[in-house]
Amino acid sequence: MKRRRSSNAHGGRAGTNALAIEYVTEADGAAEACRRAAASGTYALDTEFHRERTYYPKLALLQLHWKEEGGDVNVLVDPLGMERFELANAVTPMLESPATALMHASTQDLEILELLTGRRPSVLFDCQLAAGFLGYSTPSLATLANATVGVEILKGERLTDWLARPLSDSQRVYAANDVIHLPGIAAVLRDRLERRKRSSWAEEACETMLRKPLPGADPKEAWARIKEARSLKGEALGAVQALAEWRELRARALDIPVRRVLADMALVSIAQKLPRSADELARVRGVVAGQIREETVAGILEAVERGRSQRPVGERRQGGNGRHSRTTATVLNAWVGEIARREEIDPMLVATRDDVEQFLEHGPSALPEGWRRELVGNDFARLIDGRAGLVLDADGRLQLVDVAPPVR
Repeated sequence: MKRRRSSNAHGGRAGTNALAIEYVTEADGAAEACRRAAASGTYALDTEFHRERTYYPKLALLQLHWKEEGGDVNVLVDPLGMERFELANAVTPMLESPATALMHASTQDLEILELLTGRRPSVLFDCQLAAGFLGYSTPSLATLANATVGVEILKGERLTDWLARPLSDSQRVYAANDVIHLPGIAAVLRDRLERRKRSSWAEEACETMLRKPLPGADPKEAWARIKEARSLKGEALGAVQALAEWRELRARALDIPVRRVLADMALVSIAQKLPRSADELARVRGVVAGQIREETVAGILEAVERGRSQRPVGERRQGGNGRHSRTTATVLNAWVGEIARREEIDPMLVATRDDVEQFLEHGPSALPEGWRRELVGNDFARLIDGRAGLVLDADGRLQLVDVAPPVR
């Protein structure tokens, strides 16, 4: 396949000479662009944003691409000169339309769209997600563009401050390149999925992504994103859950990153030490005396006390029927890896470690349903019930074999 550089194909650095890019700065123009995109039936969508200094992402640019009878249309919507409600009113009808949104690694973009409009696209085709069913492991857009349509996307503006104005021609071309190749990429992926009879798998995964709660939507679940918190037990686990919830809510109220409220290490250390006073808190590792405000100290101590008295959620059961153990989880995860290798599918799509643990604990899990049940869910049930086992063949690969029921 002949390779071509994206910048050369579209007029190099100047961009606007060969690549027609409409730069929209007013609400009426944004509404018209979104109307036309929806009317096309399929539109490519991406966003540029920053959240390094804030809790909520700050939308800096909305990129759109679609095809009309007259040719390809590329639009960059600049939200900085619009009222938030104006932009929301312009974008919402497009999201509510039956048109398909082509996106790549859409999780954060979906979050931005929902925060702006309260909506997500009616139909989604996420190219990164779909590529996982063809053996790619969370591929970048540049990787997929090169592998599917033979385009090399240059990343010269990767560290751009997208909130600074004006945007240069090269910045505009870079932003447009995030969407102009998505239709071609999607067409190749869909063809390959169809040939492997996995189109329904990708569609199901995209529908699931559209229903997935926003990251951090439930502050009570914030503790689960802290790696060191997962090993805590008893009062310490209750305290870390209460502290993480308090930190999440305070970060939202101040619109600052959660780690600016309290670092992860300090939060876990506080949960382990369970301080009851400001003096005890000041002696906890990771807590720098004099750098925490009085109201923050009060909030921390109240959260610790609340956490000590509440029953922790998600604590691993001890004893019982032994269905959940590290050994069992390790065995099932090994089988996931083997199946993923054989089927050329991203193992994270088949089952994460959390999916396996939830399956073992009979918690919410997608494994018993849909294509996952076909791929591994039935095998898991047989392994857990003792009807099957795993052995290594002569090539060192795992094989699932039937196990004779015990003689009673």
